[in-house]
Amino acid sequence: MFEPGMVQTLVEGVRDTLYMVLASTAFGYLLGLPLGILLCITGENGIRRNPVIYRILDIVVNLIRSVPFLILLILVSPFTKWLVGKSYGATATVVSLVIAAAPFIARMVESSLNEVDQGVIEAAKSMGATDGTIIVKVLIGEARTSLLVGVTIALGTILGYSAMAGVLGGGGLGDIAIRYGYYRWQGDVMWVTVILLVALVQILQGIGMALTENITYDAKGWPMENSFMQYKIPARVDIGHIRVEFESSYEPNGPFGAKSIGEVVINTPLPAIADAIYNAIGTRFYELPEKC
Repeated sequence: MFEPGMVQTLVEGVRDTLYMVLASTAFGYLLGLPLGILLCITGENGIRRNPVIYRILDIVVNLIRSVPFLILLILVSPFTKWLVGKSYGATATVVSLVIAAAPFIARMVESSLNEVDQGVIEAAKSMGATDGTIIVKVLIGEARTSLLVGVTIALGTILGYSAMAGVLGGGGLGDIAIRYGYYRWQGDVMWVTVILLVALVQILQGIGMALTENITYDAKGWPMENSFMQYKIPARVDIGHIRVEFESSYEPNGPFGAKSIGEVVINTPLPAIADAIYNAIGTRFYELPEKC
């Protein structure tokens, strides 16, 4: 059992983690969205092609993205301390998360906008649309599905960064895992956290494989789903409520009776969804994704 007060500590850790992830994502998009738009419109096929500006932005984005997050966390600690008054804790970590996330978000935005059909852009130009109208109504409007998928990817990536920040006292669940799971070697705290996270990720991936993720090929053998505008992964609104429960059993072939947690979990949503569809409409599907 957990030591007294651990449940409260975990609740506070969840609160701090949500605060870091949501705040960093919001500020990351405030910086990354306009940066991604600039990369798109000044690029090779952009509506305001400018190789000099694009090259400068490209170098800055690639430079920041190439720095591992823990190293970046240390490098920006003086700036963080100047900005928020300290270099540790949840609020201080938000600064580093925003700096790390903004270039990543900019690249996703650029990629999404570049997938918009050039014919649609040319049609808007021929009708006298201004650059602002093309950006808002055409580029962002046509790429909105891909941009929304990018938000879910950004949330997951920033969540991973926030856990890494626990190594340097960043707060949240990562900090709890380091302090109690590693320094004090409280296996229950570390393993429960790890298993729940792995199980949730695998369940989400399994749902995506069952319902939305699909790859098809054209007559020349090229994949037709070559971006997140075509290759659909499940977003938060597609998932619903998930409750993870563990059933105690013994595996004689594993060390100390241990079982795997990755591949086993990802296999369960597919037959569960197939059975649910069969019970609802009486039709059995044998191929993925399952579409009624």
